[in-house]
Amino acid sequence: MISLGFLHSCGIEPAHEFKKQRLIIASDFIKAKDKSLFASFEKENSIEIVVHYMSTDSISKRLRSEGSSTDIDLVILKSSLDMCQLKEEGRLQKILLPENQPTTSSKFNSKEMDWFGIAVDPYIIVHRNDSAGKISTYSDLSKKASWMTNLKEDKELYPLIGGVLNRMRSEADSTQTKWFNALFSKKTTFQVDRDSSLNLTPILTLYSAFYSDSSLYKSKYKKGKVTYPNQIKGGTFYSLRSVGIVKQARNYTNACTFIQYITEDGVNQRLNNWWNTFPISQSMNRSYTYQNIRFKRYHVAMYKLCSERNKSKLILDKLGE
Repeated sequence: MISLGFLHSCGIEPAHEFKKQRLIIASDFIKAKDKSLFASFEKENSIEIVVHYMSTDSISKRLRSEGSSTDIDLVILKSSLDMCQLKEEGRLQKILLPENQPTTSSKFNSKEMDWFGIAVDPYIIVHRNDSAGKISTYSDLSKKASWMTNLKEDKELYPLIGGVLNRMRSEADSTQTKWFNALFSKKTTFQVDRDSSLNLTPILTLYSAFYSDSSLYKSKYKKGKVTYPNQIKGGTFYSLRSVGIVKQARNYTNACTFIQYITEDGVNQRLNNWWNTFPISQSMNRSYTYQNIRFKRYHVAMYKLCSERNKSKLILDKLGE
């Protein structure tokens, strides 16, 4: 029997137990149980994924307090505007080498390549399917008796407000304020049960929020119509789910590999199907029927809406007073 001392004396290192590689993800919508979505990545790359389900505020506070000692490698958020906040706080790492960057549209990525879009979630309106209930733009909601939303947090409307602000950027502040006041003066409490099929209150919501609520989508909200607003001019506003690598991430290479994985066409389609969102790929051959719905998106790159986040919050705070 050869002793470890003999091996050391010969300059031969004894075998060490293999330590499995890991990738630590913090997300405000992916839960620990959802890591099965990435099972093929774990198997193909021998990398164990650990998911911490946390609010964006909790993620920000944790990264601030732990600094470079944090074990979080990657952040995946519902909204690119929240990712912009982490960017402003200096929490994200740029991916400098082109071979490590995903080959996706620049409209879905930050200009500095430190966060990347992975899912498009359009703001839709569900309403009566007749001439009396006709809606084709977001502005049409201000002409109705009332409208409601099943979105639980004001911040879920930030990308919509930011899009409107960007589109109205040449208008005076007073004109912008008048538009928002007219729209939100008609907002009422979300309560589907009180509605009859003859009196359908329009719902402004995200596609994912509508189709994740079976009581709504299975009845098409009492035989209503799903509209992607602003198709004639401007395009539908949307929230962009995004991913970014934490600055000084311990598992930077694994994080880059993971971003390449989730932006690959087939994988991206599958993940978006699970999330009830739309892929970022431009593929014309999509495996999931709803993903073949074609609608015109608001044309401005999402990183350009980052500057509207704070103003969007101020507007909603003021409207809620």
